[in-house]
Amino acid sequence: LETLWNKNATALSDRLALEAAAAVLRSIEPAWYASQGQGPASALAELQQAATLAGIAFNKTGTAAIHALSFILSEEWHLSHGAACAFFTQNVFDINMQEPTVRSKFQELARKANLNNLENLRERLVELKRLMGLPDRFTDIPGFVVPATMAEQEALLSRFDKAQHDVKLKNNPIPCTPELVRRLVLNKLFLEHLQ
Repeated sequence: LETLWNKNATALSDRLALEAAAAVLRSIEPAWYASQGQGPASALAELQQAATLAGIAFNKTGTAAIHALSFILSEEWHLSHGAACAFFTQNVFDINMQEPTVRSKFQELARKANLNNLENLRERLVELKRLMGLPDRFTDIPGFVVPATMAEQEALLSRFDKAQHDVKLKNNPIPCTPELVRRLVLNKLFLEHLQ
């Protein structure tokens, strides 16, 4: 996903990333069950091949906002790399779909993954996080304490300000200003928590 919504994207990286992302979307759920002994082992092999292809793709572009934000989640709350990268996925997706070229690529991905449209693709990303028990809100993170005062909220937001120094954030097609990143964090803290 980060290869497709990347300032450094090329025709080759797009082709590789589209193939990889569609294969991941097809194979990840069966592979998840296979890893628990409840599905065909072939799904694991398909996912591994897709992950390899994805690695080749993002080697061409670098990663973007999701990775820049993930390191803060791992440093501050010790989330695994995968869980930390998944945390802001649909939020960064929403931001990047505002860019017409990116939106077009993701419409193609939705078709390739038999999801038909962007709304279904976004919902599938959220469903996969739920299936795998990945945190989707700050209150899902073990040891996270909801800020009780404005000063504590500001302290939480300021932790994410350091993402501005991460070159990966600059690869995002929609500029991730400090204000935008803070809105993403508040969304994960309050708006989604209320749903």
